[in-house]
Amino acid sequence: EDKEKPYRLNIIGTWATEEFEEQRGQTRRLDVTGLVDAPGTYTFQPKYRRGTLGLTASVVQLVSFPQDRPDAVRVESEDRHRCHAGAWVKDDIYRLELEAYAPDRGYAVVATIRGGPTTQGEFRFRKMRNETPTP
Repeated sequence: EDKEKPYRLNIIGTWATEEFEEQRGQTRRLDVTGLVDAPGTYTFQPKYRRGTLGLTASVVQLVSFPQDRPDAVRVESEDRHRCHAGAWVKDDIYRLELEAYAPDRGYAVVATIRGGPTTQGEFRFRKMRNETPTP
């Protein structure tokens, strides 16, 4: 078992131009059950790779759900702010606090995004270390 995996920068999904041809604005659900292992602070970051325009996001949620009913979601945390991930980057890190962890539940990130006519990138997720500063 890799106990350090949640702390590494994990790619949990990608985006590409073709996915935005019919609808520029959309909501994505990305499973992170294997990366959520305890209460704490988790981060979500869209990372632009190529294209003429990037991606914007406005709302990102960490949700949990019963393993046998993935549509019965409960919002655990939400971060609302405008981000741009493209040739220029602005406010691209979303912080999601998980107060209580339940090992019998699944976890996912739900992101409200908008893509440009030519864009490609990846979605990143990780747990932050709870480091206490030394005096």
